[in-house]
Amino acid sequence: DAWPERLVLSLWAGETLRHHGVMEAQAMIALGVRPVWDDAGRPRELQLIPVSELGRPRIDVLLSITGSYRDQFPTLMALLDKAVSQVVADEPEGGIARSSRAIARELQAQGMGREQAQRLGRVRVFGNAIGDYGTGVADAVLSDNLRQRDDRLGQMFLQRMGQPYLDGVSVNGVDRAAGAKALGAHLRHSDAALLS
Repeated sequence: DAWPERLVLSLWAGETLRHHGVMEAQAMIALGVRPVWDDAGRPRELQLIPVSELGRPRIDVLLSITGSYRDQFPTLMALLDKAVSQVVADEPEGGIARSSRAIARELQAQGMGREQAQRLGRVRVFGNAIGDYGTGVADAVLSDNLRQRDDRLGQMFLQRMGQPYLDGVSVNGVDRAAGAKALGAHLRHSDAALLS
């Protein structure tokens, strides 16, 4: 059987509240990680599911988050990063680690410095910058000067949604152009996208 190497999940705060974290659970199970819950029902740590038990390769994930999700769920964003870090530490030559290195190489080939490319290769959460909301695409499609196949829409999406987050916080020192390049590289290495 063929398995995707990476899934993109679009996360919205309202949807997360409505379905109680189903999309986040899908991200964790794709990575092959399960939460260990505390008495209050919060995940206190993460446990890797052995590949033999998983029955398939680990699948990398990329999260595209809304501004309201960023504001309300930084702990869930950090939990995903913790899951990715655990997988990479346990399997440094596995698919998740290889994906991070491939994206870093692509960014370096585009002229980005090595340290920043490696950091952005590790990112798995992108969204609006702090204080910004929405993609702007909905308003842009109503523009009279929009062409049928207009690359400006894709660039607008990458610019508006290209703020990287690690451990639930905004990655400092990344300008809009670098963030857009990083998000574009991550999306090019993705096989499917899911929206709840």
